[in-house]
Amino acid sequence: IGLWVDPRYCHPWSARDEAISLPANYTNAGGTLNQFLRFCAVGAVGFVIDASILQALVTGAHANPYAARIASFLVAASGTWLMNRHYTFEVSHRPTHAEWLRYIALMGLGALVNYSAFALCIAFWQVSHAQPWLGVAVGSISGLVVNFTASRLLFGCRGAALQPTSLGGPPDIL
Repeated sequence: IGLWVDPRYCHPWSARDEAISLPANYTNAGGTLNQFLRFCAVGAVGFVIDASILQALVTGAHANPYAARIASFLVAASGTWLMNRHYTFEVSHRPTHAEWLRYIALMGLGALVNYSAFALCIAFWQVSHAQPWLGVAVGSISGLVVNFTASRLLFGCRGAALQPTSLGGPPDIL
C-alpha cells in the first residue's frame, strides 16, 4: 500500500532515546521495586552473616545446628535491621531498642517460615546436614516475602506507599 513509517517510532523509545514516561499511578510500584531490590541486597549480606556464623558454630565449635541457627539468625537479623532502616527504607530517626524489638517480633513470622524450611532441609536433605548453609539458603528465600512485607509495615515505606493509590483504592503495602 506504500504507507510511510517514521523510523523514529519503530521502537518503544522516543526519537531522542528518552524513556517513556509512566502514568503517576506507576511511580509507587517503581519505588516498591527499588525497595525490594535493596531489601534483597541487605538480605544477601544478612545471609552471609547468618551462614558464616552458623558454619563456624557447627564445624568449629561442634554446636548443634538447630541451636546454632537461632544464634546466627539473631545476629544476622540485628545486622539487617540496621542496614534496612538506613539503606532500604531511609529511616531518619535514631534507632531505638524498642524499634529493634518490634523488628525482631515482626520478623518472627518470617523467621518461623525460615527456620521451618531450614529444619526440614537438615532433617530430610542429607547434603544440608554436612553443609548447613544450604538449609540457610532455602530458609532465607522462603522467608523473604514475609519479612519484606513486615519491614515495610514497620518502617512506614517512607510515607508514600501507605497512602491510598491515585485510583482511590486501598493503600499499597506491597
